[in-house]
Amino acid sequence: MGIQPENSLELNQIKQSLDAQKALMRHAEMVSGFGTWELDLKTNELTWSDGVFLICEFEPQSFKVTFERGLGVIHPDDQAIAIQAMQDTMNTGKEYKIQKRFQLENGKIKHILSRGSLIKNPDGEPAKLIGVFQDITEAIENERKIQETLDNYQTLIENVDGIIWEADANTFEFSFVSPQVQRILGYSPEEWLKEKDFWLNHIHPEDRDYAYSFCKSNIENGKDHTFEYRMQKKSGEYILLQDRVAVLKSKGKSNRLKGILVDINSSFFNQKLEQMERSVMEKSMEVEATLEEVLTLQMRKLEEIFPEMRASTLKIKNEKIYNLASPSLSAEYLQSITGQPIGPRAGSCGTAAFLQEEVIVSDVSTDPRWENYSHLGKLYGFQACWSRPIFNKQGEVVATFANYYNEKREPRPIEKIAINRAHRLASLILERYSDLAQIKHINELNAFIYRATNEAVYEWDIMEDSVNWGESFERFFGYKHNGIFTSKDWNALIHPDDFDEVSKDITEFMNNPEISKLEKGHRLLKKDGSIAFVEVVGFIIRNESGVPTRMIGILRDVTETKELKRLLDTASEMARIGGWEVDLNTGKNQWSKMTRTIHEVPDDLEMTIESGLQFYREDVRSEVSELVYRCIDTGESFDFELPIISFLGNEKWARVMGQADFLNGKCVRIYGSFQDITDRKMSEFQIEEQIKALAKSNQELEQFAYVASHDLQEPLRMVTSFLALIQKKYGPLFDTKGKTYIEYAMDGAVRMRRIILDLLDFSRVGRNEEAPVKIDLMAVIEDVKKLQKQAIEENHAIIETDNLPQVIATKLSVEQVFNNLIGNALKYRKPDINPEIKISANDIGKFWEIAVSDNGIGIEKEYFDKVFVIFQRLHTKEEYSGTGIGLAIVKKIIDNLGGKIWLESEVGKGSTFYFTLPK
Repeated sequence: MGIQPENSLELNQIKQSLDAQKALMRHAEMVSGFGTWELDLKTNELTWSDGVFLICEFEPQSFKVTFERGLGVIHPDDQAIAIQAMQDTMNTGKEYKIQKRFQLENGKIKHILSRGSLIKNPDGEPAKLIGVFQDITEAIENERKIQETLDNYQTLIENVDGIIWEADANTFEFSFVSPQVQRILGYSPEEWLKEKDFWLNHIHPEDRDYAYSFCKSNIENGKDHTFEYRMQKKSGEYILLQDRVAVLKSKGKSNRLKGILVDINSSFFNQKLEQMERSVMEKSMEVEATLEEVLTLQMRKLEEIFPEMRASTLKIKNEKIYNLASPSLSAEYLQSITGQPIGPRAGSCGTAAFLQEEVIVSDVSTDPRWENYSHLGKLYGFQACWSRPIFNKQGEVVATFANYYNEKREPRPIEKIAINRAHRLASLILERYSDLAQIKHINELNAFIYRATNEAVYEWDIMEDSVNWGESFERFFGYKHNGIFTSKDWNALIHPDDFDEVSKDITEFMNNPEISKLEKGHRLLKKDGSIAFVEVVGFIIRNESGVPTRMIGILRDVTETKELKRLLDTASEMARIGGWEVDLNTGKNQWSKMTRTIHEVPDDLEMTIESGLQFYREDVRSEVSELVYRCIDTGESFDFELPIISFLGNEKWARVMGQADFLNGKCVRIYGSFQDITDRKMSEFQIEEQIKALAKSNQELEQFAYVASHDLQEPLRMVTSFLALIQKKYGPLFDTKGKTYIEYAMDGAVRMRRIILDLLDFSRVGRNEEAPVKIDLMAVIEDVKKLQKQAIEENHAIIETDNLPQVIATKLSVEQVFNNLIGNALKYRKPDINPEIKISANDIGKFWEIAVSDNGIGIEKEYFDKVFVIFQRLHTKEEYSGTGIGLAIVKKIIDNLGGKIWLESEVGKGSTFYFTLPK
């Protein structure tokens, strides 16, 4: 029976519709990466759509698919899972959905999302399995990359060399602080977040207003910013930090802050610059590296250290400007200045090249040197530009090194240091690259990088067990690199006592894939037999399996530092000086090793202020407590010497010094030194006892001299009286010789009496209990003139006086001094010349210097000291009368008044006696 035309037409339309749908399906499969499959459960016949063939990277319908071949496409490790999923669907009738892998003939692995459903016949029996394969390899890879990014971000937070933080832009309330705060400042993140205003409270008082206002101003303007300030560590020490702040906005207003605090104390800052220099120098040593690539790397590294900076190096050729390396400046700006001539008003770089000196422009919109280019700053978003010329060996300007900033500003101190070093490095690179001999150029740079560092750079190929050293290794330690240097050679250099510990640390380091950096100190045997203390820093490189393949690092000689520490420890030991510190926030009292040794306390004994005060002897404890708490309350430092009782019960004397640190008007810690002065104190006590004994002995001797001289006068008076009676009664009976003998006896008795009287005066010096008072020296001189009136008139003497001051002394003592000195000036005059005596005074601070000058016979220099010694005479009694005690009395009086006496003289011209008296 034939088909009716109407039905035939309808079938054709249905077929065309199905073909269109199939074409659409094929197109959809090609675009979306999926394909369909069908498994006849009775015949076990498997069919794939074109999409499955494409997923497997076959030409569509290029072969007949069998169940075995279809199963073979599935990764061997996933085949059992796929078969089990189909079996479960046939048993339960539920759709399955699994992920599995396809392993293609070219070895490529694809991740597949597989879905399958059961189709039953009209009798309810399983007839077919149909399903969809979807290629999700790209999604899986993206998911892996996202997770890797998250892991990297977490690793960055945990390992970045700075404190990452987040805070509210309006209240400065911190919501996150990374764990690095513990290492850099000593506080835990919890301690920071717990304390309100922690950030402001721990900024140095001198930096606090600046930091707050600078940050607040930039937040209000919605500007990211970088600034520096000092912040207090938990130990009380202040360190310099650089705060790099990103301002986040919502609906046009600043609402969140994110930033990183970086320790830029000298060691950290220099380390960053050294890392930049090493990276740049290493890049320059690559055979294929161009000048532009090396300078671009340097500019980018410098910008990493100072994110607000845009660094640039321009070439000067034929007195015109051309770009060399300016990675962060816009191409349009560089094009606009290319070929521009240098000159006195040619912007920062053109002017620096023309003047051959540094040019600092803090505001390009107003600086006359930018008058022809000021519009460029506004157009390309910079307001400040600093530039320095770079010279070649002939002193010609060949380039400029410049820094651009988005805000008006002057260079900060740390920027000056960095720019100086970066400028020198850029200058060196340009100089080296000017040499067309590339191999020689690389060798020169290689030699420079190792000469420029104080460290020995090394690279250890772990797989080949080969160590390469820079020349610094030979310079520092004396070993030459002859042939292959292995880890065994290195082990031979480690001090035997350190070998086991070093080996253990390196083994643990290499076996732990979580650790990438090694820092270890130990002793190393140098070529000359001496021992060096070294600090080893190494960064390990691992393959995909985590196996170490290379380690690159530096070897730093810290012998001098170690020796200095040892000397300081030795000095502390010799001087018996230790340190102490009290944290008033925690109440913890920290003592150095020497302080504990002095107190004889165990190393593990915890100390507080109160327990520390208990060591002072009971009778002085309250005095010490008052000094300590006064220091805490007012900041008044203290320095005292008092006794302590050690932990073991021994009494010692200690000198203790202390001072306080205040923050926001509150004392946060006190600290100082503690010195054992027991030996010195014992010596002082002994000296005091000896002084007392000596004083007593001197007192007894003076008493003896006084009594002796007083008692001797009575027999002398008898001798003199009887001699006078003999001379009077029997004088006419004596011959000339007898009369001479009587005169000798009388003269000796008179001189003996004079000596006894002078000796009595000498013994009385210092025994006067009269208190010193203000004495007018002019009045004293008038009194002495009256006493010496007869001698002055007989010798026609002239006595001149300046306007003499008042001094602190006893009147009788000072009168005795002037009486002796004026009397001697009258006595030791030149025979035919009238005596001239001049008395003057000179202010020398706490004392008056008095001078008594004459024009007498003078004294030879060899007797300047001898004349002040008791009974020392320079002339015979026939030449000049006297006992030799007068100047000894003068010296004793001056000494007792706290002054000094000396003389200047020239024989035949006269003498000047100088002495000092307190004001």
